[in-house]
Amino acid sequence: MRIQLELSDNSVAQIKGLMKETHIKTYSELFSYSLAILIWAVKESRKNLIIVSADESTGKAVSELALQVQQEPGNQPVASVVRRAHCL
Repeated sequence: MRIQLELSDNSVAQIKGLMKETHIKTYSELFSYSLAILIWAVKESRKNLIIVSADESTGKAVSELALQVQQEPGNQPVASVVRRAHCL
């Protein structure tokens, strides 16, 4: 399958930077990794679980992924990272 996207210059720069940093060679490989993470995040969100990054030494949550996946056609999914002060 071939997919064509229209992206801002900023988004393209972010994508290329991530690909360089992670040594991902193709857009197909990047998409596969991204899709795997999104599928996992949606499954966790549907189970009413939160997804956080935590400081391993303290166990404190540093940020939380706020994922809102819309069920109705035409609505854009929304994801953002928010700061949290709670502990795991």
